[in-house]
Amino acid sequence: MCHSTLRCNNVKRSISNSLAGTLSAEITIVLFGAASGTLTARLLHPDGRGALAAIILWPQLVATIGLLSLNEATTFRIGADPDQRPRTMGAALSLASALAAISSILAYYSLPFLLGAAKEPLVSIARVYALTFIPFNYLSLVTLSRVHGSRKFLRYNVLRVLPTALNITGLIALAYLHQISAAAAAVTNAVANVAFGLLCAVLILPLGIGLPHWQDARSLLRRCFSFHPSAVLILISFYADQMLLLRMVDNRAIGLYAVALTVASTVLAAVTSAFQVVLFPTLASRGPSEQNGALVARSIRHAMAILLSISAVLAVLAPFVIAFFFGAAYRAATPVCWILLGAYSLVALKTVCIQLLRGIGEGKPGTIAAGLSLTVFLLAAPMLVLRLGIAGAGIGVGIGNFAAFAYLLIHMKRVFHLSLTDFWGLSPTNVRSLLNSLQQTPAFQVICARVTRRASYQS
Repeated sequence: MCHSTLRCNNVKRSISNSLAGTLSAEITIVLFGAASGTLTARLLHPDGRGALAAIILWPQLVATIGLLSLNEATTFRIGADPDQRPRTMGAALSLASALAAISSILAYYSLPFLLGAAKEPLVSIARVYALTFIPFNYLSLVTLSRVHGSRKFLRYNVLRVLPTALNITGLIALAYLHQISAAAAAVTNAVANVAFGLLCAVLILPLGIGLPHWQDARSLLRRCFSFHPSAVLILISFYADQMLLLRMVDNRAIGLYAVALTVASTVLAAVTSAFQVVLFPTLASRGPSEQNGALVARSIRHAMAILLSISAVLAVLAPFVIAFFFGAAYRAATPVCWILLGAYSLVALKTVCIQLLRGIGEGKPGTIAAGLSLTVFLLAAPMLVLRLGIAGAGIGVGIGNFAAFAYLLIHMKRVFHLSLTDFWGLSPTNVRSLLNSLQQTPAFQVICARVTRRASYQS
């Protein structure tokens, strides 16, 4: 009994440490992304910022859909069967090459239709961006899956910070040379992606790649088709508000919405990604386990407490953050930002639930939840946008994701034989548990030690 308790405590401590480190990396990515968003918003102004969003949105969306969740399938297979890493990587890279060619062709010929007649001048640069971005994005994602599946979180997190660092370096160079434009910013983003893809190949591929086997490729594809329907629906539902607004409002309104979305979603997305990065391969490596239900419920409780706390702080700071970082031209984005903070808290909770279920091999509930959120959004949002403008898109996002989150909680309650209160994160007991977990992390202990030494020195 004591041995089992000690082992359980060690697992909790390891997960807490990994979450803390991953959250630090996510916050770093957020800071670089915020700096990048601030530069582009101030230098391009609302019209130019909206044009940049139009250039990069569709190629990135096509790239994510076209990859078929191969990176997640590779992570899952490496975590579940670490002895077959070289063969898995050989099959994954072969599939990634074929998918990159198909996705690039689809993006090239579909962009004129996707952008619409009003944004026809942006088609050429969007095509250049797509043909450059897609193949190297696939290379970096699949090679990083080897590190992720092996649960080498420190190396994985350090590498993930690099693309945003490279992008902001390029933007600073453009600003210094007075060459900033929507097209130049898109090219800078693509070049940063190329450099990162090549770096991942140089650092990770020498770890070992086996000859591709059809059996391994077929196993990966089966996992892809299990994961990808929900991934596509999640992606479309995540971008549905932006896609709708691209069709219904002008570039200035899109620019305001982009700034509100940046402030509201980036920190919340960092928390979501931290849970996904650590818990997905952890659950995959454990296989069926009685402890999975307890881990899932505890993760949702902690995620809920963290996300809602951050949302409350950001709601107070939003007017000052928008005015200070983005300028007076974006003050009108503040009310929309408040709406999006609530909506994207629900988006984050829904995504955490889906990734936890994926970690135990269940892809179907995520597909249903993502489809539900998208369906509700599409039914409600067009009318809301016509009546309330860009704020209506945020309200539609909130309504759709509330329905999806409620469905996932009911499903997990049934699967893990838990009560709904087991998932509720806003209780004194859960807050104490979360604080205890944070106190056990090395980062917290280092900070406390430094504060204690400084206090002793001053006294």
